[in-house]
Amino acid sequence: MSDPVRILLVDDHTLFRQGLRRLLESDPALHIVSDCKSVREAISLLDTEAIDLVLLDYDLQGERGDALLTHIRDHHHA
Repeated sequence: MSDPVRILLVDDHTLFRQGLRRLLESDPALHIVSDCKSVREAISLLDTEAIDLVLLDYDLQGERGDALLTHIRDHHHA
């Protein structure tokens, strides 16, 4: 069996984030490394954790998801 896909959830709505986490954790092929509510938190995690997939809300209460996408493009090459 292969290693599970390591996921980071980024959404500013706590209830949505928690519900999505519970749903995804029910699949043994997926591992939620962490979840966070801001681009700043996500960047900190991406700089310290191995992540395969980011599920990202675009509109994060005053922040936009494209800031995280730019960071990933500029700092985390495959």
